[in-house]
Amino acid sequence: MYKDIAQFLSTDLEWVESWLNVSVKKKPNIDIPEFVISLFDILHIEHFNKSLKLNRNWYKECRRELEERRNLCIKKYWDTVEDFKEVRKDLHKFWKDNIYSGPSYAQCSNKFDELVNKKTEDFGAWVNVDQAILRCGFPDLIDHKEPRYYIQMHEWMLDPYEIPSPGNDPEGLLQSDYWGDEDPDV
Repeated sequence: MYKDIAQFLSTDLEWVESWLNVSVKKKPNIDIPEFVISLFDILHIEHFNKSLKLNRNWYKECRRELEERRNLCIKKYWDTVEDFKEVRKDLHKFWKDNIYSGPSYAQCSNKFDELVNKKTEDFGAWVNVDQAILRCGFPDLIDHKEPRYYIQMHEWMLDPYEIPSPGNDPEGLLQSDYWGDEDPDV
C-alpha cells in the first residue's frame, strides 16, 4: 500500500478509478435471518413496535420473540409463586405456634418479603411484554378474553395469583365463569 497519498493519486488515473469503483460482492442485508434473530434477541422490550414488521421475515421473528418472552415471563412468575407459597406456609407455621422472633423467623420473614417483591417484579415484566405485544399488533398472542386484562391488573396493583381469572386459575379456585348469583342463561 502506498504510504504517501500524493504518490498514490499520481499513479495511473484509470487504475485508481477502477479500484475505487470495485463493487462489493456481498452487501449488508437486513433480511439475513441470523441478523434478524440476533437483533430481536438483544432488543429491549420498550423498542418493540409496529415499525419492526418491515417484511415477512421481520414480522415472523418479531412475533416469535414476543411469544417466547411472554412464555418465559409467565413461567418465571408462576415459578416465583410456587416458591412464595412454600415460604408462606413456613411463615404460617411460625404464626400458628406464636413464634414472632428469633433468627429462623427473621430469615423466613425476610425470604417472604423478598419473594413478594420478586413476584411483583416478575408480573411487571410480564405486563411489559404484553404491552409490547399490543404495540406490535399481536393481541392473539395473549391467551385471555381481554388482552389488556393483566395490564389493568398491574396498574391497579393487583396480582394474578391473588385474584385468579377464568382461564388462568392454577389452583382451581374458580369453579365457573360467573360468581354464582348471576343467571348464566340470560
